[in-house]
Amino acid sequence: MSRDENPNQEIDFTVISENIKRLRHEQNITCELLAEKLDVSTSHIYKLESGKSKPSLELLFKMKNVFQCSFDDLVTRKKTEIKIPMSKNLINAISQMNKYVYDEFVDVIKKMEDVR
Repeated sequence: MSRDENPNQEIDFTVISENIKRLRHEQNITCELLAEKLDVSTSHIYKLESGKSKPSLELLFKMKNVFQCSFDDLVTRKKTEIKIPMSKNLINAISQMNKYVYDEFVDVIKKMEDVR
């Protein structure tokens, strides 16, 4: 959620719950192991991930250290990246561009990113 969408800077605990679960899965950490590392009960981890409980600031900082991520990775919605498959023809075409055409191509791609 951007500042414009959330002018009062309210904390979206749903996003935090989703991020805890996502980070735990990405790093192959069980609920039991995360609970142990955070010195909380396993049921507390389940409640955090389901949104039935809200993490304290202290617990968020502990999680940041366990997951080795930024605070933003825990409290903000992760932007999804668009992956464009590259065909051999496209790679060949890009590699054969002269510098001027290549620079123009890069500018177009950058403008597309700004629009997203």
